[in-house]
Amino acid sequence: MEWNESDIDVVRKVADEMWESDDETFIPALDPAHVDERQIAIRTAAMSFLVPPGVDGGAYVSKKALGALLRYIVDILEP
Repeated sequence: MEWNESDIDVVRKVADEMWESDDETFIPALDPAHVDERQIAIRTAAMSFLVPPGVDGGAYVSKKALGALLRYIVDILEP
């Protein structure tokens, strides 16, 4: 799958602006009583970042799971 470069640039710009911010945002917990495929994907992608340094150089995670995590983050930021 090829990504639209202008869309990726928008995400990068938002991420760079967030990096410069000292503000905080509340991240709501995922409801363990209502775990669905998307919530599992969000957790899978988030947990992949916790692989200890030097362990096989990283972790493999599906683009679907990364997309779910990205959507979750964007939804949190929505005014």
